[in-house]
Amino acid sequence: MKVYHSSNKDDWETPPALFDQLNKEFKFTLDVAARADNAKCKKFFSPADDALKKTWRGNCFLNPPFSLAAAFVKKAHEEALAGRATTVALLAARTDTKWFHQWVYRSGAEIRFLKGRVKFVGARSAAPFPSMIVIWRKRGRLQRSGRRLARLGVLALAWAWAWTLPYPAARFKPF
Repeated sequence: MKVYHSSNKDDWETPPALFDQLNKEFKFTLDVAARADNAKCKKFFSPADDALKKTWRGNCFLNPPFSLAAAFVKKAHEEALAGRATTVALLAARTDTKWFHQWVYRSGAEIRFLKGRVKFVGARSAAPFPSMIVIWRKRGRLQRSGRRLARLGVLALAWAWAWTLPYPAARFKPF
């Protein structure tokens, strides 16, 4: 028996307190995986827009459907590498997956593991998995060179550390 999620639902709305804290730091201009009823930015891509085929620009927020995490993570990496977008993603901390190793860890993305479990909007309880914030920053020529060196094992660009969001626990309870 395989159990990946405690619900059949594939996409969950980001808790406002979590988004607000990230937005304070990054000042998002585009939500790349949203619906009209849960978009976190004035400008957003809905499923009908197919964000995976669009060009992302500016500071992007990403909370992808679980089933499309790999495709969105790859796209975020590509847009950062092209120098078009900085993307901040709320993702399940699936460090055992191919997409994590290829498009997060080896890409030089910044990783912030969240303490506790996120309780998404509309969920009866907290997620049954840990979460992380992954940040792909726009790349310049020097960073692209570093990426090539990282592939050769000369330079490790992935940063990871435990991160506790600095907002009052009373406003956001992950449990």
